[in-house]
Amino acid sequence: IISALHARTPAALSALRIRRLLEARLSEVRCIVYATDVTAVEQLMGALGLASFDLANPPKGREREVLRALREPHSHGCAAIRATLAEPDAFAIEAAVLHSLIEAFFTILWSKSTLANKLQLTVHDALRTGASLALRMHGPPLAPNAIVDAFK
Repeated sequence: IISALHARTPAALSALRIRRLLEARLSEVRCIVYATDVTAVEQLMGALGLASFDLANPPKGREREVLRALREPHSHGCAAIRATLAEPDAFAIEAAVLHSLIEAFFTILWSKSTLANKLQLTVHDALRTGASLALRMHGPPLAPNAIVDAFK
């Protein structure tokens, strides 16, 4: 998604610009999926001091706190997101851009808007014990396909 956003604009990617570009991208695709696992959700619960937690519906008034916690690699079940957050330079991505993209995804998801219907949050039992999947979506105007990478 980040490369698609960069392809759309030569300008610096501010948090607001990233959100607007994600909204534009959502108008072009059927769905964007964020996959995590129970272990990562439990990490978030611990960081937030909660006994139970629904990432799709965070407690009212705690959204900013959840977004801050999502800046940490261990808060994600996807190995690709964890690795990129841990070492953004190794992936040639600015940490602030990735943080803003994650924030934009969840802010739109929590808004319950029409665009939120195109975002899907999937929580797997344990991605960390098996292969992790990274889905890179490419669609108009880039290419009409999707690539799935599996890795341990």
